[in-house]
Amino acid sequence: MLATIQEASQRKLRVLNLGCGNGSRGHFIAEHGGEVVGADTSAPRIAISRQKFPARQPIQGDIYLLPDTDMLHSFDIVPVSEVIEHLLFPK
Repeated sequence: MLATIQEASQRKLRVLNLGCGNGSRGHFIAEHGGEVVGADTSAPRIAISRQKFPARQPIQGDIYLLPDTDMLHSFDIVPVSEVIEHLLFPK
């Protein structure tokens, strides 16, 4: 799906991977041409992601309180999988 969208847009897509966990999904997306920023609340998962994929530096923090709120308007795609059930008050 990413390849199809990227081909149609004729540019590299920016992807915000919320709930990035260990970084595997973001790594896969980056291998297929996406520019990926990962974010997760779990410090241990962020540490695993940084160890497994040192070229990517995910953000550790709450998705409602990301450090740079302006960046939220600069992504083409925001895949979210297995995240909503972990939110106490989903918006």
